[in-house]
Amino acid sequence: MKYLSEILLNTANIKRVVMAVGAGRGPLVRASLTAAEESGRKVRVYAVEKNPNAVVTLETLKEEEWSGDVTVVSSDMREWNSPEKADILVSELLGSFGDNELSPECLDGAQRFLKDDGISIPCEYTSFLAPVSAAKLHYEVSQSSDTGKGPLAPFETPYVVRLHNVAVISPPQPCFVFVHPNRADRIDNSRVKSLEFEAKTSFSLHGFAGYFETVLYKDVTLSKFTSLNSLNVVRLAFIHSSARPLTVLIRTQLVLKCSILQCLSLKEGHH
Repeated sequence: MKYLSEILLNTANIKRVVMAVGAGRGPLVRASLTAAEESGRKVRVYAVEKNPNAVVTLETLKEEEWSGDVTVVSSDMREWNSPEKADILVSELLGSFGDNELSPECLDGAQRFLKDDGISIPCEYTSFLAPVSAAKLHYEVSQSSDTGKGPLAPFETPYVVRLHNVAVISPPQPCFVFVHPNRADRIDNSRVKSLEFEAKTSFSLHGFAGYFETVLYKDVTLSKFTSLNSLNVVRLAFIHSSARPLTVLIRTQLVLKCSILQCLSLKEGHH
C-alpha cells in the first residue's frame, strides 16, 4: 500500500485515525501500520470485524505484534458507534463483480464515522459484464440438482469460478458504478442497466461473466480483467487471470445469428 504511505506523508505530522472496516485477520491493519512506519507518521488504528473467529486472531496479533495504537472492535461496521471520526477508511469488501458482497451497503453504513474531508479506500468501483459461450460449465450446472430448492435453483445462483474452455463473445462493458463516501441526500443502491453487445460471428450464448475495476486512491487502480482492443487478447486475460469472475448462466442456451445482442433490464437490487 505505497499510496497509503503517500496519503500519510502528505498530511500534517499529527496522529491520524485509520479505520480498517472488515479487518478480517489483519492484512489491512498490518498494511496501515507499515505505511505509517514508512511515512514517519503516527496512526491510531481501529480494526472493525464482525466475524468472531477473525476477532480472536486480531486480538492475538494485537497482543503479540501490534502496539497499543490498535483497537480491535468486534462489531458490524454498520452498527458500531465510533468514539471518534476517521481520517482514512480502508476496506477490502469487493467481490468478483465488485458490489456482489454488499460493499456498497457496508461502506455506506460506515461512512458516518469518516471525517468530512476523510478518504475512503477504495473510493470508486465499476462492475463490468461480458457475454460468454461456456458449454461445459452450462452442462455441468444443468446436471446439478437440489430437491429442496427446485429445478431453477442452479440457474438462479451466481457462480464464482475460474473460466476454462469459454469464448468471450464481446468485450466487457461497464454496468454499475459506486462511489465512496456517498454524499447523496438519499442513498439508493438499486441499479438497472441496459447493454448492447456486438458480435462478429454467430454464437451460442450460455451466460455472462462479471468483473470489476476499482479506483483505490487518485490514479491507483485495480482491475480484475485486462481491457484491451483485441478480443482474442481479452479472452486470454479472462481465462488465464487468477481472478475468478462472477458467472451468471441462463437456463436455455441461445443460438444467435444476429450481430447485436441486447441485454435488457439488467437489474441489481440490494436489500
